[in-house]
Amino acid sequence: MVMNFVLVFGFILIIFGLIGIFRPIIFESYIIFREKIRKKLFPKLYDVASNIGTTFSETKGSKINTLLFRFFGLMLLVVGIAILIIFFIR
Repeated sequence: MVMNFVLVFGFILIIFGLIGIFRPIIFESYIIFREKIRKKLFPKLYDVASNIGTTFSETKGSKINTLLFRFFGLMLLVVGIAILIIFFIR
């Protein structure tokens, strides 16, 4: 019973680790795609909006956020793999 929980917990950590690593990449590409669509559909409105401020992908906070997501995702991935290795060695 406990071993099944450890196995499932290890796989869950690996899945969350992969999500944490690849989430910033997916999110940034979504923002770039959204900006291209807006520029094509509403060129005049896009010019006015681009003069007001920067997009989310250009801010310093988003870079720090991306690094944190990747770091914690990598940590979860390593812990999950370590749990599975220990599980299969026993």
